[in-house]
Amino acid sequence: MNVVLLGIPGSGKGTQADFLKNRLGLRTINTGDLLREAMKKKTELGKRTKEFMEKGDLVPDKILLDFIEEKIKEQKRSSGFVLDGFPRTLKQAEDLDLIFQKLGTELDCAIKLDISEKRARKRLEGRLVCPFCGAFFNLETNPPKDDILCDICGNKLVRRFDDNKETIATRIQVYREKTKPVENYYKKQGKLEIINGDAEADVVSRRIISVLGK
Repeated sequence: MNVVLLGIPGSGKGTQADFLKNRLGLRTINTGDLLREAMKKKTELGKRTKEFMEKGDLVPDKILLDFIEEKIKEQKRSSGFVLDGFPRTLKQAEDLDLIFQKLGTELDCAIKLDISEKRARKRLEGRLVCPFCGAFFNLETNPPKDDILCDICGNKLVRRFDDNKETIATRIQVYREKTKPVENYYKKQGKLEIINGDAEADVVSRRIISVLGK
């Protein structure tokens, strides 16, 4: 089963992608993680990517599509994959379908996690990450036991560089303008399912399983 997760930044796509990985054995393809890893390694691609992400802008399609095609090739022998953070534009959705055709596979379902912008902003502003072990926390939905220390390794937690108020505002605006049309694209294909994501993570997870069970 191949799934795309859609939704405003902060809607919980990453959390639910991890759930599908653990529950259904789907491989996760997260473009944000792929790009951040390239930045961490300070590759030429990573340096180019950072310029866009620091501003909250979308990374050019050519960079993303090369990553995606390679990852889908790697996942073809698995039970399926979940795409988290891609596609974000109508052109990307169309190009993704071309990649599916080229590789002899297809998308089964596009799930939109629907929450309000106000809730999304609050979630994003509360996100924390451990730079040592990579664990994620959220002051609203998944707070650490200590306000500033990682539950896993005890090191100091930090905010992601793109989780400041200015960048968050830009990311939400970009979503309104460029990602909303993707929903209609999958709706016309009969593949779009909309789930209320404004609930506890385990409740949302059960809703997703119910939809996929159809």
